[in-house]
Amino acid sequence: MQDSFADKIYIDTVTIFEDLSNELLFNIFEYFDAYQLHLTFRQLNHRFNSLLTKVRVHFDLDPIPLNEFFSFVLSLNHHQILSFTSRKLEKTRSWLFDNDEVLQQFSKISALTLFDVTYGVINRLHERLPSLKSTLIYVNVADTTRTTINGHKNEHIYFKHWCPTHEFCSDKFFSLRYLIMDTDYNHQAFGLLTPTISTITYFKLGYIYSIIWLLHLFRYSPQLKVLHVEQFVGVLDDDDRQNRYPSKNPIIFPCALNMHIVVLRNCYCEPISIEYILRACPYLKQFYSNSPLDYSNYDDKIRKQLCDPIFWQSMIDQWGQHLINLNITIKGDESFINEDLTSAFWQLRSWQVKTLHSPPYFIIRTNGKILDSSLLSTI
Repeated sequence: MQDSFADKIYIDTVTIFEDLSNELLFNIFEYFDAYQLHLTFRQLNHRFNSLLTKVRVHFDLDPIPLNEFFSFVLSLNHHQILSFTSRKLEKTRSWLFDNDEVLQQFSKISALTLFDVTYGVINRLHERLPSLKSTLIYVNVADTTRTTINGHKNEHIYFKHWCPTHEFCSDKFFSLRYLIMDTDYNHQAFGLLTPTISTITYFKLGYIYSIIWLLHLFRYSPQLKVLHVEQFVGVLDDDDRQNRYPSKNPIIFPCALNMHIVVLRNCYCEPISIEYILRACPYLKQFYSNSPLDYSNYDDKIRKQLCDPIFWQSMIDQWGQHLINLNITIKGDESFINEDLTSAFWQLRSWQVKTLHSPPYFIIRTNGKILDSSLLSTI
C-alpha cells in the first residue's frame, strides 16, 4: 500500500514537471552543471532530449570521469556553455592541453573558475584561448601556486612584480566585470598594464601593502564599485613600513568616484589611511574594516585616535557624508570596559559605538549588524 502511494506521488511529480513550459525548464536547468543535467534528463523522452540540445549550461569538470570527458564535451554545442569550473590541477591540465578540439568548445564562455592552478597554467590559458578576452565577464582564480611544488618545471614563472593572473586585470579583457584573485596587488606590476582593470566593477584580491598602492588601484579602475581585500596594510610608504609621512608623489583626490563598497578584512590602518580612503571615495556607501592587530603595541597617538569616536565622527563629517553602512572592529587592550559610547551623532544614523573588555575591541556597527558578503550580492 505504501509503495503504491509513493509511486503515485512520484508519477504525479513527474507529470507536473513535464507540464512546465520550456522557458521555465530552461531556467531550472541553469542550476545544474552540464554533466548532472545530462545524466538526469538525457533519454527521458523526446521533448527533454530536444531541450538539452538548446539549454545553456554551466560546465563543472570535477564530477566527470576522464574516460567520458572528451566524448561528453564534443556532444555539446560551444554556444551552450556559459561557464567552466575546475578545482583540481591535473584535470585542468588535461582540459587545457590534451585535445585542441575539446578546448575550443569553451571558447565562448562568460565565466571562468580555476582553483589550485599554477601560474604556468594561467599563462598557457591566455595563449590557447585568446577568444576569452572578448567573452569573459566573471573570473575567479584562487589558491594559485607560486612555486614549482605542484607544477611542472616548464610552468614555473618567477614571481616578483608580475604574474599571469594580472593579465586578467589588463584592458585586454574588455568585457570583464567581476574579478576574484588570491594574489597581491603591486602597483609596479599593474602599472605596466596601464590602463588597468578599466572595466571591472567588482574586485576581490588577497593583499595590498600600502595606502599608496590602494590609491593607485583606485586611479586605474574608474568603473570599480566594490573592492574586497583579504589583507591590507595601510602604511603611507610602499617601501618603508615605519614611514608615516605622505609620499613625495602628488596624491589626487577624489579618484574612485564610482566606489560604493570597501571591505578590508584583516587590516592595519592608521588615521591617515582612513582619511585617504574616504577622500578617495566621495560616494562610498558601505565601509567594513576589521583590524585584528593589537594596536597597544603601536604608536600611542595612533591607537588612541582609532579608538576615539570623535575621530570617526570627524572623518564622517568631512569625507563620509554618503555612508549608509559602517562596520569598524579594532582590537584594543585590557583598559577597555564594556561601555556604549553612542551619542546623538551616531543615534541619528542608527549606528552603535561601543568598547568591549573581553575580548577587548572598539566597535562601530550599523544597526548592530556586521557587514558581510550578503550585502555585496546586492551590487
